[in-house]
Amino acid sequence: RVAKGDLPGDGRSDLAILLVSGQDLSDRTQKLVVLVQNDNGLYSIAASSAKTPLVGVGCCWVEWLEIKQGSIFIQNNAKTACNIEAATHQFKLYRGAWRLIGLKIIYYEHCAEPQVTNTRDFNLLTGKTVYTSETDGRKPEVRIKKGRSSLYLLGDYDFYNGFGAAED
Repeated sequence: RVAKGDLPGDGRSDLAILLVSGQDLSDRTQKLVVLVQNDNGLYSIAASSAKTPLVGVGCCWVEWLEIKQGSIFIQNNAKTACNIEAATHQFKLYRGAWRLIGLKIIYYEHCAEPQVTNTRDFNLLTGKTVYTSETDGRKPEVRIKKGRSSLYLLGDYDFYNGFGAAED
């Protein structure tokens, strides 16, 4: 997967690339690499994630990768027979470091009666988390928790859905 967009706001097209390597399922790894375009049109590596095992077959995968509003968004999905979890991590160059600034985790239980969707939306700059629970079209229950902001860097990103999630 490759995403193109302007990361630092300089009008040049930068890249976020998901690199997958390995010959068979037992040794496959993945890594996110960020390339910024220089004045001369060439690219240089601005940041990269940890190289991590590519887990699961049909269970866990990167759904999409996008650059917008100067941020990199990467969505990972995980599913079992009865639930689906989607986590979208938002990374941005902030105060000189490629930081995780936002995380949204949506958990959907489709075998449950009634069906339930829980969302946790983390702002890692402010420490604010919005929890939303929706049950079969009823009015959502929303609660907001303010906590301390923690620092999570792109270089440590391991593609785990809970990377950056504050403990409840």
